[in-house]
Amino acid sequence: MADPLISETRREPVYANLREMFALLMCPGSVRTKTTTGNLTLDATYPTLVSLTLDAARTVTLDTIASASGCWRLLHNVTTAAAYLMTVNNPAAAAVGYVRAGEIGLYYCDGTAWSLVHTIPTSKVIAGASTAAAGTDSTNAGVLPAGTSSAYPTSAADGTKGVRIHANDDVIGRVIEVHNVAAAVLKVYPPVGGTINGGGVDASVSSVSGHGVRLLCTAALTWIVLN
Repeated sequence: MADPLISETRREPVYANLREMFALLMCPGSVRTKTTTGNLTLDATYPTLVSLTLDAARTVTLDTIASASGCWRLLHNVTTAAAYLMTVNNPAAAAVGYVRAGEIGLYYCDGTAWSLVHTIPTSKVIAGASTAAAGTDSTNAGVLPAGTSSAYPTSAADGTKGVRIHANDDVIGRVIEVHNVAAAVLKVYPPVGGTINGGGVDASVSSVSGHGVRLLCTAALTWIVLN
């Protein structure tokens, strides 16, 4: 798949910043828009930027490694329904990343594998469904939606109950906000087997009443609090 952003001799990005890259992508014929009626597999007939309106939660499979060495893919999920998550798979059907409603995922193929470079939020954040806090530890806490948003409201916190980050959000570089509107402390747990701020496995952090906690995934099953 030929890509105007890549030097054919050096196989390196020609442009120094995303602003120039997006300017090029906005040229006529550089974007494919499509409404899905099923899962989608990309190939050389698709331009670098593919803008998809999902009709349900769907899987997009990236190009074969041999055909895409040194190339980029930008996948835009223009859907407004938070539940319509785009799962991005490599050609071997393993998940590389997720693009939630309103986000753009930037992926790069280095000739051996596809990887997620960055997730770019739009100016509009679509909140995920509200989750009721529950239980007393990670095993019986309420589970947040499956990677559908960057903002998750919660309810029913009472100082003991909590919510657990869904495994689908356990993507390096992912930032999420968990909002606590209850009049009590909310416990927030990592995905099963994970840690937050270097604490114990499956141990929680607390979100005070009327506020939220902003978290970053720095490595698999490893999270830190940003605020």
